[in-house]
Amino acid sequence: MLGTAEEVNRVTTQPDFQHHIHGLMTDTAPRFRSIVDHSFAYTTIRDQIISQLDQDFSLLEKQAKKAEECRDIYKFMITFDFEEDFKSTKPTIDSIKQ
Repeated sequence: MLGTAEEVNRVTTQPDFQHHIHGLMTDTAPRFRSIVDHSFAYTTIRDQIISQLDQDFSLLEKQAKKAEECRDIYKFMITFDFEEDFKSTKPTIDSIKQ
């Protein structure tokens, strides 16, 4: 595999592709990151992704707060046993209110 990869001609050495990469292989030419960072498509998509993540996390924070408000009810629901906790204690109005 390595031998095959070494034998394949590189795009940068092909005369037909020189006009596509002219100026990209010098020390003074912009680097790949610089080219991408200034791309309209890249910056637009990046901004949309960041905006969507911000919206998603904001929504999740609101939902987490609502869930936290219901935590006591949920704990009661999973631990309450009608037969043991209610019927066997002969409840009164005051104990039911509690």
